[in-house]
Amino acid sequence: MAKESLTNAAAAKKKAPAKTPAAQAVEAAVKAATPAPAASSRPAGGTSEVKITLSHDQIAKRAYMIWLAKGKPAGRDAENWLQAVSELRSGR
Repeated sequence: MAKESLTNAAAAKKKAPAKTPAAQAVEAAVKAATPAPAASSRPAGGTSEVKITLSHDQIAKRAYMIWLAKGKPAGRDAENWLQAVSELRSGR
């Protein structure tokens, strides 16, 4: 019985619809641009330099503002996200 359940679960995974190339590109860009949470705000060298960590919400809000400013164009999600990350990191 348990073996049958595992087989059904594996079959269900295989039947999942494939993501479109555009969806895969957006997902990859978002993953690459989203910073990993910092374990510590201090570098390992012991200097007093502070590392700024951007939250998902901060990036999303800035990307939304960029989208509005551009006139709400469709299909520019990844571009707006990357621009938001860039602007927030540079302090603009």
